[in-house]
Amino acid sequence: NKLGPDALIISAVQLQERLGSSQRAIKVALLDQKAVAGVGNLYASEILHLAGIHPGKACKKLKAADWQAIHQRLLEVLQLAIE
Repeated sequence: NKLGPDALIISAVQLQERLGSSQRAIKVALLDQKAVAGVGNLYASEILHLAGIHPGKACKKLKAADWQAIHQRLLEVLQLAIE
C-alpha cells in the first residue's frame, strides 16, 4: 500500500514518529500521502493556523506539544469537513 495511515486514525505519537525527524517544512510533510493519508493543501494550512505553527517550520524542530496541537487540530478540521 502506497498510502500512509488515515489521518483520522493516526495518533499524535505516530504522527511525530512518521514525520518528526524530517527536515521538510511541516506543511509539506503533512501533504505527503505516504506519511499520512487524507490531508490536502487547504486542510494543512487550516490545521497549522489553528495550532499556531508556522507552515515553514522544519518537522525536526517541533516539540511534543506541537505534535499534540497538530493532531488535535487535524482531527477537528477533518471532522468538520466531513460534517
